[in-house]
Amino acid sequence: MKKLLLLLSIFLSLAGCSKDRNYDGEITITDSRIAIQDFFIPFGEFSQNAFNGFSVSNVGKFLEFGSLSLDRGGLTAVGIWTILFIFFLLYLIGRLWANSNEKQREIIREARRDAHLKKVIKDINKKSED
Repeated sequence: MKKLLLLLSIFLSLAGCSKDRNYDGEITITDSRIAIQDFFIPFGEFSQNAFNGFSVSNVGKFLEFGSLSLDRGGLTAVGIWTILFIFFLLYLIGRLWANSNEKQREIIREARRDAHLKKVIKDINKKSED
C-alpha cells in the first residue's frame, strides 16, 4: 500500500500539485482527478466565455442561444474537447505549411534544372562552334 501511495505522490508532485488536493487528510485517487480537472478547467472556461460572448451577439440572439453555466465536470469535458480542437487546428496548419514548402521546393528544383539545362546547351553550342 505504501508503494502505491508513493507512486501516486510522485504523479501528483510531477503534475505540479500538492499531495492532498481535497484536504481530507489522505492521498487518494480523487486528488489526482482534481489535479487533472484543474489542468483542463481553464480551457473549458475559455470556451464557455467564448460561447457566452457569441450568444449575446446579434447572430447569437437571432439563433436564440442562451448563456452557459457549467460545473467542474462540464468545464473539464469542454476543456478536453477544446484542447483536442486546438491540436487538430495545429495539425492542419502544419500540414498546410508542409504542403506549401513542398510546392516551393519543387519550383526551386525546376528552376535549377532549367538553369542547368541552359548551361549544358550553351556549353554544347559553344563546343559545336569550335
